[in-house]
Amino acid sequence: MPAALLFAADAGGALHVVAAVGTWGGDAVALRALAETLGGAGVDVLDVTGAIEGARFAAGARLGDSEGVLLVLAPEDRVPDDAWTEAFATSAQLALGLVRSVPSRLDPGRLLHEVAVHPGTFEDRLDLALQRAAETLGLDGAAFAHVEGDEWAPHTVYDPSGALVPVRPIPLTDTFCAVTVRSDGPFAVEDGASTPLGVDTPVAYLGAPVFVGGRCVGTFCLMGRAARPKPFSDDDRALVESLARWVGSSLHGYATARSLADREADLAAFFDGAPMGMGVTRLLDGDLLFVRVNAVAARALGSTPDAIAGRRASELGLGGRLGRDLARRWLEASHAALAEGTPQAFDADVETDRGVRTLAATVSPIVDAEGDARCAFVVEDVSRRRRQTEHPTDAEGPVEALLALAPLALFATDSKGRLLLSRGRALDLLGLDAEASTGRSIRDVFPDVPGAAAGITAALAGGDASWTAEVGGRALEVRVLARAGRDGRPRGLVGVALDVTDRARTPRDGTGGVTEARRELLKHLDREIRSPLTSILGYADLIGADATPDDLREVRGVIERAGDRLMAALDELALLGGDAVVAQPTPTDVCDVVTRVAEESRPAAEARRIAMNVWCTLPEAPLLVDVALFEKLVRHLVSGAVAAAAGPRVAVEVRARGPEACEFAVTGGVPTDALGLREGYVPRLAEALGGAAHRIDGVRPGWALHLPRQAVPVVEIPEPWSADGTPGEAPTMAFVDPAA
Repeated sequence: MPAALLFAADAGGALHVVAAVGTWGGDAVALRALAETLGGAGVDVLDVTGAIEGARFAAGARLGDSEGVLLVLAPEDRVPDDAWTEAFATSAQLALGLVRSVPSRLDPGRLLHEVAVHPGTFEDRLDLALQRAAETLGLDGAAFAHVEGDEWAPHTVYDPSGALVPVRPIPLTDTFCAVTVRSDGPFAVEDGASTPLGVDTPVAYLGAPVFVGGRCVGTFCLMGRAARPKPFSDDDRALVESLARWVGSSLHGYATARSLADREADLAAFFDGAPMGMGVTRLLDGDLLFVRVNAVAARALGSTPDAIAGRRASELGLGGRLGRDLARRWLEASHAALAEGTPQAFDADVETDRGVRTLAATVSPIVDAEGDARCAFVVEDVSRRRRQTEHPTDAEGPVEALLALAPLALFATDSKGRLLLSRGRALDLLGLDAEASTGRSIRDVFPDVPGAAAGITAALAGGDASWTAEVGGRALEVRVLARAGRDGRPRGLVGVALDVTDRARTPRDGTGGVTEARRELLKHLDREIRSPLTSILGYADLIGADATPDDLREVRGVIERAGDRLMAALDELALLGGDAVVAQPTPTDVCDVVTRVAEESRPAAEARRIAMNVWCTLPEAPLLVDVALFEKLVRHLVSGAVAAAAGPRVAVEVRARGPEACEFAVTGGVPTDALGLREGYVPRLAEALGGAAHRIDGVRPGWALHLPRQAVPVVEIPEPWSADGTPGEAPTMAFVDPAA
């Protein structure tokens, strides 16, 4: 508050300033005239905007029976809310004690003042209040107790004898406080022996309820071991009520402070752990001061939070040789945001240890009561998004389909083993994320895998290596080889992690080794995967900012051809090199399988903003189908359709084709080449189910599977009772021809 003045009334009722703190824009005479305009009981709030410099309103209250006035001037940015009014009412009680004089014992006003200005903690002030109040009223003990439900629990006790006040929780009904908590003001008992309340001790009692936020939480009470010769006076009651109000206001203040501290901690935790780069800057004269940044923002700027917070942008040199452009754009955006009061966005290229990156930032003004020119910002690394915009493709090619569908992961590192690229479906098993893994050491991915550390070291020196890693219950075969630069020297690694769990679990021959056919297949796949994979990663490394259109066309052609070879090799791996696929039909609800598998792919469809519709118009009857083989086929086609769809909608349908066939179809502009139809994987599975796969042409192209509609034989059991209710012939079973 700018100012607070306490007026006392003389015998004639005139007001005189007896205490004042702070400064004000008028003289004491003008303020005394303002105080004299106050009404009766309660708190009056007067608007003094423009009349008194620096003040928005004046609040005042008459004390006692015209004994004085407490007047407070509030600053321009203060609002007289309920919490403020409650605090003012408590201050008025303290002020009343200061202007009153009680002869023959300690002045209660001085007691309240002594408690309020004590330099100790709240507990220290509470101890002092209990002791001074007991001494002032000539009683033997005092206590502040919590009341919760039916229990009276002492919080702070003053009891020199150690025998008057309980120090442990007791039933509330055993205390005079049971009446106090139901009262709005003080409750007094001068001679407890003559009351019908049934409380043995104490004999004398004076207490007042303690309210926090309008709810009674306890009592402030004084006790004596002997009856009082005369009743407690109004001054005695006012003293205890004022102290109870002070305790309630203090507890409310501490609760509010704890709530604000918890809220601040929650906001800080969100800020520090947010998945987007966030921070706060302050605008200086021609410079920016980073007040606070989180880890994501610091990483995007190529530094750490501790190295940035509290530093000027000009001191940090953020962005390397491109940092000047970043600082200029950031400063311009901050000035515009503060001047216009709206968020401002900008892009800038910066140099980091991962090369030149593009940052997109949004700066928003902050309303600061202290008058500081502050802005909040959100920053994001959009390098990959920009590359995709500058080099768009009509549809996902074979490599993209391979990485979306095949159980492998591709990766490349720099000369220090830090990841530059990580793509593929097997990344989840390795605990990697395509975006967040950039810059992470490949050694951290395989910390305890035998042979991994030595293999990585050998490959970084120009060799190659391989090992098998057990991750998440799956077996991954990892192969790495040196990535050479244009000068022929090693510049890092290229590698592939292939999920070989199913291969590792295949049956072995009688000698304990893999059959010769499988061994030859693995050698063939090793050659067929390694050669095109090297071409993909090698040519992808040549794509840079200075690549010409002719270079890009050449690289794309090589990558597409290599991707075709990889897809064919993986199809061979999935079919186990020519082993026969034998179906084992069982009664199956085909529609249930299709619906369940389609729902598994719905989140992926929604992520690509693709609508997926599922229909099933087959009669409600089970069919004889190898459920495991059929589910595998449906999952491959539906998930592949979602990954490779070129249109905004994918339709999945199961329908009857006459009495002997059914059709499973997916339409909506779905290309077939990337889904195994061309290389024989899907047709091979369809053939094992007794059907065939073919394309669907027209406005909504796609593909379909024709499968035999083999009904489940029905068993009839004749009723063993005759029409008149007597036992009939023994039941017989007969198979009914489904065609009949």
